[in-house]
Amino acid sequence: MDGALQLPMVDLSSTDRTLLADSLRKACVENGFFYLINHGVEEELIQRVFEGSRRFFGLSLEEKMKLLRQNHRGYSPLYSEKLNSTDNPKGDPKESIYFGAPEDMSPYGNLNQWPSQEILPCWRSTMEEYYRRILWVGKRVVSLMAVALNVDEDFFEKVGAFDPPTALLRPLHYPVAGEIDSSDKHMHGAGAHTDCGMITILVTDGVPGLQVCRDKLQKPQIWEDVHHLKGALIVNIGDMMERWTNCLFKSTLHRVTQPTQDRYSVAMFFDPSPDCVVECLKSCCNESSPPSSCGRLPKGDLQSYLWRPVTSRLGKHVSVAIVMDPCIMALLLPVVLMFSSTAFAAIRAPSSLWHRHLGHPSSIVLDYLVRNNKLYCYSFKRFDSLCIACQLAKHQKSPFNKSSSFTSSSPFELIHSDIWTSHIPSFTGFRYYILFHDDFTKFFWVFPLRQKSKAFTMFKKFYAFISTQFSTKIKKLQCDEAAEYVKLKLFRSFLNDNGISLRISCPHTHQQNGKAE
Repeated sequence: MDGALQLPMVDLSSTDRTLLADSLRKACVENGFFYLINHGVEEELIQRVFEGSRRFFGLSLEEKMKLLRQNHRGYSPLYSEKLNSTDNPKGDPKESIYFGAPEDMSPYGNLNQWPSQEILPCWRSTMEEYYRRILWVGKRVVSLMAVALNVDEDFFEKVGAFDPPTALLRPLHYPVAGEIDSSDKHMHGAGAHTDCGMITILVTDGVPGLQVCRDKLQKPQIWEDVHHLKGALIVNIGDMMERWTNCLFKSTLHRVTQPTQDRYSVAMFFDPSPDCVVECLKSCCNESSPPSSCGRLPKGDLQSYLWRPVTSRLGKHVSVAIVMDPCIMALLLPVVLMFSSTAFAAIRAPSSLWHRHLGHPSSIVLDYLVRNNKLYCYSFKRFDSLCIACQLAKHQKSPFNKSSSFTSSSPFELIHSDIWTSHIPSFTGFRYYILFHDDFTKFFWVFPLRQKSKAFTMFKKFYAFISTQFSTKIKKLQCDEAAEYVKLKLFRSFLNDNGISLRISCPHTHQQNGKAE
């Protein structure tokens, strides 16, 4: 460690948005880390969050393992994650638990795992309240970044970065060296890494440990302590935002040292939604600073690989795609060869990954490719894991009724509905369209949506419109298994309260909802 870093402060209560955006831009360009003060999150709420976190991590391992991580939600025990194999070859000596959006905000239903109310009363409500507050803070910070980048204030909202909200809230516990294996006392609490999302918002209990390296290319690396500032949140830039800004904003390397006393922190990772396209902003590109990598890269693909800017031995600025999936590298290589400023690095992949990317060939075909050195594969088993897709493909589908099998006898007795997604937003920012088709009259109503989560709101308006203008009620609603319909409790409750029957098409059988499709 080479000293302490004085992070810049961004005051969210400032009324001068231009000055505020300028100070934020300077912090993001020079440090990639900053303190956020006057953010509006009460200290009392933060203390309740830490009190609950201490009680949760103080539970027995057996009790915590009941919530073992699934679907990116749940408990991660000690050594289960390895951010940097050089720093921590055994894994990071920390434990954590992941939470996503509360159930009423998530189109995926309730994926979060919570300890029982008897063990930790009120912790769920506390964490959900904290999630909402930090989500609000994060959106304000990102809108200020948009102003600082000379784009519309609601740019990131319009491109769907928060639709649906995919931010993950993660309480962490770093035990003292005496509580872990004595051979691991030299390890770091979290190895050196950068965050892969847009931004991360962190709050700590005041125990030191966070360090940053502002120049990750310098050798040897210079690590600086980040001190705790009472009442402030710590914000840092992630790889996605660095990519969006054409490397103008810095995704800074950071780590956590092994603490001398138990250390608790809570991080909120803001990732763009899976449908959001991440590409260099035009305001961040010019002739002297062209886009640092080719094409438009959807976030779903960036979960498999990362683009990182480096400087070559010749002093030229290049982009290295660290490809976690060699199959993706094989697909991208013909395109990227046109850009001489791009290089690749790859790691071996399991045979199950090759099986999926090569169109699900048999184990005999894969075995031949591996033995003849045609696949870069670290292991070959028949297969590393059970291929669900192959099993489903061999199943025969049971017969089902068509959507026209029910014949309506009056208007609005049966409404067919579906949501259509446009990959190109309208001039006013609409990307989704909800359709209502009356089975009897064959009339169609189409309403634009900025967010899929607004489907329920639009259905209530449509229901009120039919009730008022036609003095009748909708009796049946037919749709597919879209989460906006079947997994939203408020939607189902509304249908039940108004006596509306819900007809759902068979799983993976959209054609049964043919009239709306």
